[in-house]
Amino acid sequence: MNQTMNIDDPVQPKRTLRRFRLAVFFALILLAGAGAGFNWWQYSSVHEDTDDAYVAGDVVQLNAQIPGTVTEVLADNTRHVRAGEVLVRLDDAEVAASLEQAKAQLAQAVTTARGARLNQKQLKAVIEGRRAELALARQALKARSDAASEVVTAEELAHAREAVDVAQASLDAATGQLTAARASSGNQPADKNPSVLLAASQLKLAYINYRRATVSAPVEGVVAQRSVQIGQRVAPGVPLLSIISLGHLWVEANFKESQLRHLGIGQPVTLTSDLYDANVVFHGHIEGMSAGTGSAFSMLPPQNASGNWIKVVQRVPVLVAIDDADLQAHPLRIGVSMSVSVDTLQAVKIPLGSDAVHAGGRASLLRNDIEQQADALVAQVIEQARTPAAIDPETAPEQGDDAASGGREKHHARQ
Repeated sequence: MNQTMNIDDPVQPKRTLRRFRLAVFFALILLAGAGAGFNWWQYSSVHEDTDDAYVAGDVVQLNAQIPGTVTEVLADNTRHVRAGEVLVRLDDAEVAASLEQAKAQLAQAVTTARGARLNQKQLKAVIEGRRAELALARQALKARSDAASEVVTAEELAHAREAVDVAQASLDAATGQLTAARASSGNQPADKNPSVLLAASQLKLAYINYRRATVSAPVEGVVAQRSVQIGQRVAPGVPLLSIISLGHLWVEANFKESQLRHLGIGQPVTLTSDLYDANVVFHGHIEGMSAGTGSAFSMLPPQNASGNWIKVVQRVPVLVAIDDADLQAHPLRIGVSMSVSVDTLQAVKIPLGSDAVHAGGRASLLRNDIEQQADALVAQVIEQARTPAAIDPETAPEQGDDAASGGREKHHARQ
């Protein structure tokens, strides 16, 4: 027997209230989901994201430039070094001896060149004397030729002609000696003499090799990949260690090829890393795009023209520059993974392939002044070799007497 429903049942209002609450609850959930979906759609329409991104940086590798034996290793992995700090020393006995030998050879070359120049000056003075003697002999011959035959005998006239011939021969010999001296040593200054230039280049090379026995840090950074050991015999080109410049890092974000249509150089980028809390946000911008996909530049690129080709979505590396202030506040390490989000709406993008933006060098090497120091050393050795030695006071009177006697001889010769 069916029972008639009682409209005065007290349970009915509770059920109705419960259903209303459930309806309101599900409606709120639907509204929240719709709002989240709308926000996600609005965000994704103007942002391109990827978690296939890693920190990259300059790895400055230091190699041995001369052969030698390692005597000191002054830096180990993880150590922070400054630009110019000595890291490795090689045995410099041989290069030091070669340097001193090159100095002596340059000084000797300068002395020889100066001696040749002084010899040329002496030959010029001798030529002037020979010319004066020839002029006197010609004058005496003319005087005897113009005199009457009763005054000058034929024998005296023959002696006068012979004196002219002897003076002419002496002048020709002195001129030939000067020509030979100029041909052998040149007429350039001592520092432009070919033998001096050759010795100077050898000294410069010896000094560079001497300095290369000490390996210094070209940039500031952290030492990594140290393989050199004390006592190791190294040859030119052997890797010793590497320096990572943590102040010059960037991110290589690998975006899908379908995302590139929305990307351009100059767009702002936000980045996060698992190395720090999610609240730590790095800022930067797109600085460049690779000219090819990662697979195209791999060691074994795929042969897409083969019969077993399968289409795979490719990724293109995008270079993202990080703001220096964020790097200083939160240092990163090479190889750390990053999550990258590019705002494609805020910046006017420069298309791929444009020349409007050029990514500059990220690490500047310490200016190598070894060549300048070598040039300064060469100039110093040349100047010291060109400076005349001090005159000994005990021998000064004798040198003065020799100079005076030489002056008297020249005076008599002219007479």
